[in-house]
Amino acid sequence: MIAVLLLGLLVGCPAEMLGVELPKGGAESISQEDLQRDVWALVALGDRHPGRPAYDEGLAIIEQRLDQMKTLPAFGDGATRPAGAGRNLCMQKDGRSGRALVVAALDQDNGADRSASSIAALISLAKAYDLPGKPEHTLVFCVWPEPDGLDAYLRAPAVPLEHTTAVLTLGPLSGSEELRPVETQISYGGGKLRHLHLQSSAEPYHGTPDDRMERLDFRVLLQRVQRLHQAVENLMFR
Repeated sequence: MIAVLLLGLLVGCPAEMLGVELPKGGAESISQEDLQRDVWALVALGDRHPGRPAYDEGLAIIEQRLDQMKTLPAFGDGATRPAGAGRNLCMQKDGRSGRALVVAALDQDNGADRSASSIAALISLAKAYDLPGKPEHTLVFCVWPEPDGLDAYLRAPAVPLEHTTAVLTLGPLSGSEELRPVETQISYGGGKLRHLHLQSSAEPYHGTPDDRMERLDFRVLLQRVQRLHQAVENLMFR
């Protein structure tokens, strides 16, 4: 019961209600404290594989956090769509240009780095765009399962693919090596779509019970999320 109450405080209670003033939007709003809180909230749930009770709990937490950043459900009938055994969760911030940029965190397992670090980064990125004005492009923030999420999104996108500038997927972000972007082209019925995959190194503990929160260097993760924000800015304005 105590753990449930703590989780509710950590996830559902805005910091302002605790007397903490946080910056609203912009790169300066990305904080180590937020990253730690969001990683912990997911890791504390335990087994989040599709079909387990904690899977739905995890999606609910992620949707709630993105909702706090004033994003809206990206699909006409809500925020989720089926994706293999799991579901794609997508929330969006409308932009000015009529174009869209999709940023997706890969929800691969229960690991603190292999899964939770990229989801926490996505939430912090959405916070950076919690601004009074609209971003240049519509930003679609997604969390989707591997290996089915991307294919499911291409079949049922939140924004027409012909109006999508790129899809940026986030893998583990706090490994020992620097972030490594890999760019490919995705073919679909109406043409090709730019796809960038961004992650740090694969670590021996990924996919094992040793992928724990204590292994994460949140100072490094913070720096990488700040660079991620700059990369998104570059994609919108290049």
